[in-house]
Amino acid sequence: MTARQAVSADPADTVARLLRWMARDQYGFWSHVEDDIASALDEAGRAACAGHLKRLLDTGTEPAFIQRQIDTLLRAVYIAQRDAGAYIALAERSGLTAKDCLAMATILAAKDDPAAALTWTERGLGVETSYDLRAKHRELLTALGRHDEAIQNEWSHFTQVPTIYSYQTLMELVPETARATWHDRAIEAAVQSGASLSVLLPLLVDTEETARLACVIDQCTDDHLSHAGYRTVEAAEALDESYPEQAARLWRALGLDIVNAGKSKQYAAAVEYFSRAQRCFAAAGLPDCWDQLVDQVRANHYGKVGFIREFGEGRHGGDSRAGAKLPGERPRPLGSARMISRSRRTRRAGVPASGIMVECSMMNCWNVSASSALADGRRRRSPAPSRCAPRL
Repeated sequence: MTARQAVSADPADTVARLLRWMARDQYGFWSHVEDDIASALDEAGRAACAGHLKRLLDTGTEPAFIQRQIDTLLRAVYIAQRDAGAYIALAERSGLTAKDCLAMATILAAKDDPAAALTWTERGLGVETSYDLRAKHRELLTALGRHDEAIQNEWSHFTQVPTIYSYQTLMELVPETARATWHDRAIEAAVQSGASLSVLLPLLVDTEETARLACVIDQCTDDHLSHAGYRTVEAAEALDESYPEQAARLWRALGLDIVNAGKSKQYAAAVEYFSRAQRCFAAAGLPDCWDQLVDQVRANHYGKVGFIREFGEGRHGGDSRAGAKLPGERPRPLGSARMISRSRRTRRAGVPASGIMVECSMMNCWNVSASSALADGRRRRSPAPSRCAPRL
């Protein structure tokens, strides 16, 4: 478009080419590029594009998905032209949405009419409370000299949704001299709001409120800690030194979450989490809690041989019962991890791994002891068992 406009090409022909490419798009290359197209067109191109698109919409001969693309592109062109009347007429054909209210507010704000734009943002917030609408509403309130009202609106939103993002927005609005007071007020309101741990963790970690974070963890059950969210590791690291008991509970929850779900590719991380839990339990003077965790893991997951081996090696002798027999432990079956690795070596050596096979005089069958073949490197023949009777 920029190149064709530079050589003064026909705007109508440029728009026609664009629409043909959009209609033949099989890979979604033209998805959500309407704003880019509208901003790249010059005034003549926007006028030609708006006229051509309006004619196509009025005829209604295009397929439904093409009409949706034309409608979206035409709205973007009207926003670029700052044509509020044409935009509202087009939007009312399909029903006003919160996005349309934001577009009208953007058009009117660009035309230096913040009061009318504020009316549209309030209308849109009545339909849907979106982030873009709230941001535009705050901007217009500040432009109209109603900054205190913007702060109160954001505070009301924060008390309902005490996330780290609403906290950051609130701190940007309040005066710098009053931020310490607003910070204490916001953190206290968030802790008392009853929000989930996954919401509070990012807020308390980023604001370095470790004391309040420890109090929140004390009020949570172990099941709640297993759903603490993606910032659990950072929270545990923040609590490691000052609050080892709470940190140990988080490390334990992280390790159990992996093992209970059977995420075998993350067993190494689980072992590391348990190792940190052991250190924190020891620092907190709670060795019995670590012994209970060892008993729990060994009793519930003794069948996960690879993990149990790493778990035992990673405990650094912290449990005096390290060599005790696992609950329900039986002799290793033929298919255990150790025997499987041996059977693989046996197959590579050309020896069957299925145990003992016998060469009978009437049957072309070999009997080889896998372990013996691995020991001396040669096959040994054994007498045929009684069940191998001669073929009649």
